[in-house]
Amino acid sequence: MKALYAPHRVHRRRLELFSAVFLLLILVVGAQAQSTDIEFPTPVRSNEISGTITPRDLGDSRLTRYFYSFTGTPGDLIVTVESENLEGDVDVFTVGALRPLAKISLYALGTKSGGSKTIYLRTRESLILRVEARTPNDNSGNFRVSFNGTFEPISSNIPDPEPVIPTLSSASAPQKGRRVTATGARIEEPEPEPTAITKPETETTSPAAPATEIPATTDTPSTAKSAKSQPPKPRIPRSTRRSNPRTPRPRPATTAKTKPPPAEPKTSAPTVEPASGARLIIETKDGMRVERYMTTVRRVTVQGGQIVVVTTDGKIERQPMSNVLRMAIEP
Repeated sequence: MKALYAPHRVHRRRLELFSAVFLLLILVVGAQAQSTDIEFPTPVRSNEISGTITPRDLGDSRLTRYFYSFTGTPGDLIVTVESENLEGDVDVFTVGALRPLAKISLYALGTKSGGSKTIYLRTRESLILRVEARTPNDNSGNFRVSFNGTFEPISSNIPDPEPVIPTLSSASAPQKGRRVTATGARIEEPEPEPTAITKPETETTSPAAPATEIPATTDTPSTAKSAKSQPPKPRIPRSTRRSNPRTPRPRPATTAKTKPPPAEPKTSAPTVEPASGARLIIETKDGMRVERYMTTVRRVTVQGGQIVVVTTDGKIERQPMSNVLRMAIEP
């Protein structure tokens, strides 16, 4: 009996091993095919996805983001998240407007954490799931997301979107500065190879025959010829030159001395009536009282224990504070 059942047991073990390897390959492929660009999310083709987030460099506080796309039909959509050694959030958005529908927070508590959210959909919606998290230490973090309810996976007939990677031309200008890592360490770059300078070949030319000099004929200007052809003008003798007649200077006439008119008597300046208005009053201990209209005062200040009064005509008066009984401005 034992010999009869031995082949069945071997076949069963082989089948279990093959299924385990196949499941492991599916998980590895699913973990590697994760998009970090929201424009090209990874399509979800089963009701469960999982992934791993590796730790970043020391001092790099950025979060790792993965994006997945799936479809939700009318009804209740249930999203369940389990994580280990991760801190962050899992969000569900609508495609296009990016309207948030649910958020599940992740905490690194030393054990598995997570939660579940139920989303009610009225119509068929194309949705995006974003995993945004980081590890608080140097160990990797894992997450697993399962979908239930009105979940519809992306059909396998639809190919995965491929992001357009910009190509850089080799003739681009050299970058200035130095590249550094996230921790600030410099990245050594290979020095550019010097380009070989090709010297232009100099053509050997035979020396040209010396040109025979031809005396240049100078043409005399026509004005010189006309000047030579005209006879010179006769000079006028000095005796025949016209001289301008001299006009005699008139002698100053003798005028009789005239007496200046008598000076008008000086009129006295009109008396200015005293200004009216507010007055500055200063009374001293020795019985002196000083009154001035404020219209004649430019400035009143206290400097070094003295009252300084500056009038409009530039006069400065000083009174010590110890000798002043009262100072006031009265009408």
